[in-house]
Amino acid sequence: MTAFPHVSADGLRVATPCPVRARNFDALPDRRAAIALLQQLNARALDPRPVALGDRPLALYGAGNLGKLARGHLDAMGQSIAFVVDADAARHRADPDWHGLSILAPEDVAPHVRREALLAIAIANSPFVPIQAELALQGWGACVPFYDLAESFRARHPLSNGWFSGPLDLSGFAAAATALEHFADDASRAHYLRFAAWHMAREEWEFADAPVVPAERFFIPELAATLRAGARFLDGGAHHGSVTARLLEEVRGQVSAVWAIEPDPANAAVLRDFVAGLDWQVRARVQVLGHVVGARRESVRFHHGLGYASQISPTGQSQRESLPIDALGLDPTYVKLHLEGGELAALEGARKTLLQHRPALAVTVYHNADGLARTPLWLAQHLENYQLVMRAHAWCGTGAVIYALPKERMRK
Repeated sequence: MTAFPHVSADGLRVATPCPVRARNFDALPDRRAAIALLQQLNARALDPRPVALGDRPLALYGAGNLGKLARGHLDAMGQSIAFVVDADAARHRADPDWHGLSILAPEDVAPHVRREALLAIAIANSPFVPIQAELALQGWGACVPFYDLAESFRARHPLSNGWFSGPLDLSGFAAAATALEHFADDASRAHYLRFAAWHMAREEWEFADAPVVPAERFFIPELAATLRAGARFLDGGAHHGSVTARLLEEVRGQVSAVWAIEPDPANAAVLRDFVAGLDWQVRARVQVLGHVVGARRESVRFHHGLGYASQISPTGQSQRESLPIDALGLDPTYVKLHLEGGELAALEGARKTLLQHRPALAVTVYHNADGLARTPLWLAQHLENYQLVMRAHAWCGTGAVIYALPKERMRK
């Protein structure tokens, strides 16, 4: 369930639970059906309303990677966490990332605490609705996606995966409909609608023939088929190097060049350690670049120290110069952009590179509403003879990636 704030009799803002609606589809939507479903969604779109904690004690559900990010986020905001709940609590208690917090199994939490606490669910690699249903049966009174809670801190912290789009206006709807028309397959339209349903109406749509496959992120079979020995990889938003590592596995280390772009100094230090540990023949072909990439050369504020959420943001502590990818003089065969909302600007600054070298692309689209219409429309309008494929690799509106694949490099 998601939650919306109201003002109680004593003036405290509290979270009022509102169930997330699940909808299941047995068939994939064709172009006409997808646009009709988008019209239905637009009619039910919710106004943006972040969760308000009020005076409830806050607990986290999920002690995995997203839970750790949630802890770091809430600590930075000065928001106390009463305890953490995880079905495998014993395994996580020794993890130093959870030092100072109690990790409890669900059955170890007293019934009255379950009723009173606000439980922020920090899990995105499983569907939300079954989790909320099980927790409701256990007596939890208010459960919300963590990213919905994070929205209430957006004035101070740029983490943005919990955005609400609100209803699309006429031009926005026309752009989204055009994107649906341009996708190469009905599975892409299903994944788009899954993504849109969460951000427009907080509904969880499932399509039996378009499953969410987290392990394929950035390397779906259609993209993997375009990879060749001697690949030249531009890893935009490289973080600690996990996607570069996967690329090296896919091509068995046979790369001509890797440009790993990571502007956050702490992330870049870990990334350099990763590169230093590679075989020397591969290591010589990998460059770590600290550039902030954008549409043009200009001064921007950059918010560092947020792990994989570091980004260009008005909340940033430092002033940096952004560069267009076109200014770097690179000739990639595969470009991955995961820039926490800066993807469209980076595409605009890479237009000459893309047109000249025609790389395959993987572009994340789930950090802001550009992903609903503006980014897919840009790709459709500027990349001739490409196939556009969309896949959601996680739940709660996250993990959505658009793949642009040059037709001449796709294996039959």
